[in-house]
Amino acid sequence: QMLADVLCCSVKAATSSSGGAKGAAILAAVGTGEYSSVDKACDSAVGISRTHEPILANSQQYQKYYALYRGLYPALKTSYEQLFKI
Repeated sequence: QMLADVLCCSVKAATSSSGGAKGAAILAAVGTGEYSSVDKACDSAVGISRTHEPILANSQQYQKYYALYRGLYPALKTSYEQLFKI
């Protein structure tokens, strides 16, 4: 849910918890010509368990934090570079 709120868009959750292995298998299937595209392979192999819709009030709150971050990052960039060198 948090990802949907932060990005302010729908997020689909896959039914499988082995995403990395399944992703590799999908790419292999496309590479060998079993499927003509990654999209078609995913349509066939990936199930969706649920879709999270953004909660507008949460999204608006995250936007406030993001605006603050956008101002802080350039102000602190030099300090972070110096900290890295220590």
